[in-house]
Amino acid sequence: MTYGWIWQNRSLVLYALIPFFISTIVPFLALSNPMEIGLFSPYLLLPWWFFVVAMVQIHQNIILGTNIKLFPKPEKSYFVYLIFWGLLNFFEKLSERFSNEFANTSSVIGNTIISFFFIGIVTYLFLRFYFVFPMIAVREELSKAIKISENESWKILKANFYTIVPVLIIAWIMNILLTIFFTMIVSVSARIYFIDVYTIIILYLKFLFFLFLNILYSKMYLEFRDKKLT
Repeated sequence: MTYGWIWQNRSLVLYALIPFFISTIVPFLALSNPMEIGLFSPYLLLPWWFFVVAMVQIHQNIILGTNIKLFPKPEKSYFVYLIFWGLLNFFEKLSERFSNEFANTSSVIGNTIISFFFIGIVTYLFLRFYFVFPMIAVREELSKAIKISENESWKILKANFYTIVPVLIIAWIMNILLTIFFTMIVSVSARIYFIDVYTIIILYLKFLFFLFLNILYSKMYLEFRDKKLT
């Protein structure tokens, strides 16, 4: 569902992501040390902003059939999308921290049982929560995000599995290859530069994961919309 659409519309997706790619590559071309930008530099918001703009337009293209622009005028949906994405990342980090803290204060058996239970609940909520993203893009009422996924949990789970697993496998293979390559580098300066390159590769993988997941939810939104929201 997801990969077929991406392959058929690969030129469209790449076109939408051009500003994002430029904003992430410029520091490596302009600075001898990309980390000179600074951790809290406003520039770091640019890749996030351009990616959000691209994602909202991709959602709209899939669902509404609208055209994609490189630098469209800012609209409310971009800001709302960015806020919800930030909240999603916050709660993901919070759940990871809670899980780690709990693992240090429980018995092995009890920790395993409760961890699986906790992870199951969090995963279930996140899988259904993701419908807010295509809904934000097409200005649909967010209260319908849960309604549209009612009685579709198994289908949503399978679709996520088939979409996520290939990305995880690719990320795992790339991590092994990059680690091996890093151990072969002798020069200290080359190792420092490699770490910078490795950082941006990880960044791309994270954004790629989010891209695939949101395209999947746009496709599922189309499938469930007529059945659930009419």
